[in-house]
Amino acid sequence: MPPWELPTAAVAVAHAAFGDLDAARRCENGLNVPHGRSAGFADLASYLTGARP
Repeated sequence: MPPWELPTAAVAVAHAAFGDLDAARRCENGLNVPHGRSAGFADLASYLTGARP
């Protein structure tokens, strides 16, 4: 699977679920596409606040 097809937001949420917020942040910051990065951070924030998508 090419790197651009990896579910980065899901990986970041998994890091957050295990309590590693620094790894979650690094995972999202590693995206070089602003739209993808903002969507990933939105998913992460949604998870952390308990909001439903």
